[in-house]
Amino acid sequence: MPYSTTGTPRGRVKTPRKDRGTREKTDASGGGAKPVTRRDRADSPDSKPHTVLENHTPNLQRTTFPLSLTRRVFYTTHMRTSFIVFVLSVSAALAEPLALFNGKDLTGWRVAPLDRGGAVNVLSNGIVECGIGDPMSGIAYTNTPPTMNYELSLEAMRAEGSDFFIALTIPVETNFCTVIIGGWGGGLCGLSSVDYLDASENQWSEGKNLLNNRWYRLRVRVTPGVLQISLNDSLYNARVEYGESRRLSLRFGDIDKTKPLGLATYCTRALWRDFTLTRITELEPDDKPRNE
Repeated sequence: MPYSTTGTPRGRVKTPRKDRGTREKTDASGGGAKPVTRRDRADSPDSKPHTVLENHTPNLQRTTFPLSLTRRVFYTTHMRTSFIVFVLSVSAALAEPLALFNGKDLTGWRVAPLDRGGAVNVLSNGIVECGIGDPMSGIAYTNTPPTMNYELSLEAMRAEGSDFFIALTIPVETNFCTVIIGGWGGGLCGLSSVDYLDASENQWSEGKNLLNNRWYRLRVRVTPGVLQISLNDSLYNARVEYGESRRLSLRFGDIDKTKPLGLATYCTRALWRDFTLTRITELEPDDKPRNE
């Protein structure tokens, strides 16, 4: 029990000090004093409450949150914002074109095992040169390409010869087909094969005047049910609504040696550059079948 001091400075005597939490008052019945605690005062209807939190409605305008709660709210909000930014960054990264030629060598590719095929080299300027074969030459991708929702872009030139300088074999789900540019005598463009009809037989076959020693840009876009081909944007365009990939196939012969993704020529020396692959993260209106 705490003590207080009384008396003269020289002769102070310690006497017990009453508890700060109690006070004596006279009993109404005359029975003497009894201690009254703070709890008794708070329960008394004539006394003012001691604790605001227990006896008053909180003033919402003055309510403050604990610092730990404020930090938790800030941390949660920050993490959610960071996650959204991360997802958007990943989506943007997936949409960036992937260069399929490194400009130095054939890393990621192998020369297709075609009978009497020509040599394939990377020139000092980074261009891939595919030599004349008897009849075919080509290369095949050694990595795993996507089979749906992607776009390929390629620049190509027929430097020598008079037949196709692009035979681009691509995967479509579990099947394959080949985009032909400059075949059947030098000018035919099309797709081999649709319903087992090759590029010279189906409805997407067109003859164009394709010149040697000139660069052409090919763009191929593969989405569910639709395959789109364009050469120099408007020189040749084909939109194949194949529906199911089983309708697509490779023409009989050595072209299957360029699977799963490959390039080939026929009795022709070709130059290839700027070969890129871009994943499609959002479908455009033309990527969908027209009957949807």
